[in-house]
Amino acid sequence: MRVINQQQNNKKLYRMIIIILLALVLGILLLAYLNRPQGAANPGTISIESRGEVIAVLTMKEVQALPKVEKEVTINSASEGKSTAVWTGASMKDVLDSVDPQLIQNAEQVLARAEDGFTSALTSKEIKASDDVLIAYEKNGELLKGKAEGGVGPFRLILAKDPFGNRMTKYLNVLELK
Repeated sequence: MRVINQQQNNKKLYRMIIIILLALVLGILLLAYLNRPQGAANPGTISIESRGEVIAVLTMKEVQALPKVEKEVTINSASEGKSTAVWTGASMKDVLDSVDPQLIQNAEQVLARAEDGFTSALTSKEIKASDDVLIAYEKNGELLKGKAEGGVGPFRLILAKDPFGNRMTKYLNVLELK
């Protein structure tokens, strides 16, 4: 009799453990879904957002049609070491002006967000000052590959005068004006 009661208790315990494990797995899946990176819907595009709304989505061709800027930049990266390359792209000011010339005039800062969720911030003063804030699409004359292909693009934020590289956002796909 005692053995039968113990077996029934063990079955209840196993069922309870399975239910708890299933609930944990579902909870983790829900959190992963809710915390997935947001951004441009299509690879090779950059969404421009203001006041929580997408106001434009620029394609690679549209960014490439803007005045071309080339900068030789040395990046000191904790994960990739020190490297120097010639980056080609369009100035962030030109990118934003192509949507609306008043965008950068009315913003205090721009958040550069990446496909993987990384975010960096720039002041509007930095962006307006020069073409040293670059939306790059080429490195040493070759188009940047996307994250899925093991690259750092198809767009990357390059700050020509930033000595550390910690704001040089890989996989750039959203510019949010604040």
